[in-house]
Amino acid sequence: MESPSTFFAFSNRRDGIVPAVHTSVGVSMAFEMPDANFSSSEGILWVNALWDTGAMCSCISKRSAKMLGLEIINITHMATASHIVEAPVYMAHLYLPNFPVFAYQEILEFQDTSDNCDIIIGMDIITQGDFAITNLGGDTFFSFRMPSIQTIDFEEELRRIMNP
Repeated sequence: MESPSTFFAFSNRRDGIVPAVHTSVGVSMAFEMPDANFSSSEGILWVNALWDTGAMCSCISKRSAKMLGLEIINITHMATASHIVEAPVYMAHLYLPNFPVFAYQEILEFQDTSDNCDIIIGMDIITQGDFAITNLGGDTFFSFRMPSIQTIDFEEELRRIMNP
């Protein structure tokens, strides 16, 4: 079993049922820090992030990439819901709400949207842990932990409740 200091989790509750899960996420230039000390908040831009299980990789808005002065390291093709586009690729550090960091993360650029979303957290990050959404009592509750420590199985849980 891993050391407890290597476990991270955070949760987010929203009043009512929400159509999308958003949290605050930090992003910074990919810089080297002595002893991999990523706990400093200096140089981190905190933005609105959409958690998107339909996105294969994480993305950053053109606006945020420009604000941070990120440099393009590559150009790739990205499939959107309607077509394939060329997308700049950047190297950055991504910080989840309680500061676990995804260092030296390749992120693709997406065109700015009207929903004020500056980061899309894709399956490249989501699959690093456990991701759950529940809607008990008409409120949306979102939780993420890493690394994965157990299977979340609603079918098995229901069987245990129905057949004690």
